[in-house]
Amino acid sequence: DSVFISANITNYGFNSASGFSLTYTVNAGSPVTEPYTGTLTFGQSDNFTFSVPADLSAGGSFTINVTVNFAGDLYLTNNSQTSSVSVAVAVAAPLIEDFQGTVFPPVYWDTLNSNAVTTWTLQSGIIGSSGAATNAASYDNCTYNANGASDGLVTQLFDVSSLPYPLMTFDVSYQQYTGYTDALRVDVSTDCGSTFVPT
Repeated sequence: DSVFISANITNYGFNSASGFSLTYTVNAGSPVTEPYTGTLTFGQSDNFTFSVPADLSAGGSFTINVTVNFAGDLYLTNNSQTSSVSVAVAVAAPLIEDFQGTVFPPVYWDTLNSNAVTTWTLQSGIIGSSGAATNAASYDNCTYNANGASDGLVTQLFDVSSLPYPLMTFDVSYQQYTGYTDALRVDVSTDCGSTFVPT
């Protein structure tokens, strides 16, 4: 999809700055250069958005670099900023994930963590529903006790628009810790993860 690139620029010089341009590149590709039409006085900041968007529709990892081009600038070391983003492309259903790979979370999956210590992990060599050893996504509630905390394992985007009745199935194994109650909930997002609706 097309994404508009924005940068916050600040004039740290004592003289007003005008008549300069900004350039952005994606993965060191063809540069896009546009003029800045305003004037920045000492200490003044402004948000600049390029009118030509970046095409990130292929998905994957992108390195975006934005540079200020100002001929009168005598201090050039703070004129560039680089950011890295990862864009997931929706796959057509069915989406099948058996967690047999070595990367966790799987590519384009994510975890939402309520703390910095305990999170979803990959467990190997456990007995699956077929009776054979397998891998599985696991969360250790036995060693983490925080009332009301919620930790999420987020799938990659997938497109079910062609399915009249989308269905999600999974195997689950759970052992209750005496005196405590935990819950597993499946939430659905139709806006790329901005909001989730419990099912």
